[in-house]
Amino acid sequence: GLQSLALVAGFQVKVPLALTLLGESALLAQARAIPSEIGDNLNGQALAFYTNNELDQAAALFAQARTLFQQENETEGSAFSCYGLGLIDLKQADYPAATTHLQESLRLWQLRGDKHHIALAHSSLGRLALAQGNRAGASAHFRASLTFYQEMVDKLGAAVALAGAANCVSDGVVAVKLLGAAQALRQAIGAPIPPVDGAEYDAWRKGVSAKLTTAQVTAALLDGAVLSYEQAIRLALEHG
Repeated sequence: GLQSLALVAGFQVKVPLALTLLGESALLAQARAIPSEIGDNLNGQALAFYTNNELDQAAALFAQARTLFQQENETEGSAFSCYGLGLIDLKQADYPAATTHLQESLRLWQLRGDKHHIALAHSSLGRLALAQGNRAGASAHFRASLTFYQEMVDKLGAAVALAGAANCVSDGVVAVKLLGAAQALRQAIGAPIPPVDGAEYDAWRKGVSAKLTTAQVTAALLDGAVLSYEQAIRLALEHG
């Protein structure tokens, strides 16, 4: 439906298209007066604004959705609202709030047995640990995430986890290979790094390649790009 098309547009960083589709979807949800559909739409709009680095708009919508889902005692939508608020907290360097929101989303998804979103939450907790300088903690979360991605194919989720895991690898060449693999997975599904994550990824690239020559970086990126999905994950787990 419109919601699914909007999600794809969001991953492709086509934010105006995503918001247009979500606007149409919102009218249908309101006409049907089904709270879960209205909440899902709010979460979708919030994610689109977040992707485009419009954090205030995203936070307001995630909070509105969470309130609605909590009133309905609906954990699936509430988990995603908490997750989105945690991402915003992370971007705003409010690490205590980010920890609270991301851990709550992980708890709710674990109760539901939702492996896809459990893996996603672990990746974001890994990014939170990296932001706080806790490389060991970050490594544990990225390993947990990648272990799930070994069991299921999710190229975008794996790309995020691989790029994060690169920061936890002591071997610079291997780290850059993981970035190359992550970049290739994104290219394969047409999902570029969104504006909200641009600065973070630039810092990661500079950090992991700091001790390598330009030629070494170029070669490692190319070597990583030709790894299969399974090979890239295995490399990260072997070195993380």
